[in-house]
Amino acid sequence: MTKQPKTKKELIAPELSLQHIVQSLVVNYQKVAVHQNSFFVNEVPASLAIAADKKMVVDLLRNLFSLVTNYCRNTCIKISAKAYHDVIVMHIKDTSTFNNNIPTVELQNLQTGADKIGGLLEITSQRKKETTIAFSFVNQPVQHQ
Repeated sequence: MTKQPKTKKELIAPELSLQHIVQSLVVNYQKVAVHQNSFFVNEVPASLAIAADKKMVVDLLRNLFSLVTNYCRNTCIKISAKAYHDVIVMHIKDTSTFNNNIPTVELQNLQTGADKIGGLLEITSQRKKETTIAFSFVNQPVQHQ
């Protein structure tokens, strides 16, 4: 008896709500943020779904949340996302001057992970009043073999 080849539908990971993933991370890091006198605002649209490798996206976001909460003080951390065709661009913004001190080596390690899913990680600071970490990735289904 021969095995039937998997259909295309079986090869594609199901789409997941990015807002739900972000909210789960907000809950996980809320205690650390409160200890730093900070809080999160999840502005990711409910309709935004990811088709990319969930584990890799979640791992990168978990590391970003950890990094941001460890270096923030007295701030509101806003998380937003928008889809541009098959690319999702996320922004993690805060008004804490402490995030200007994020070690470059930690960001380089995160960029290595982002590279694996065709992503890009960038940090900008505007006159030490706002820090923005932008994370973008190709939102395409993962082919499982």
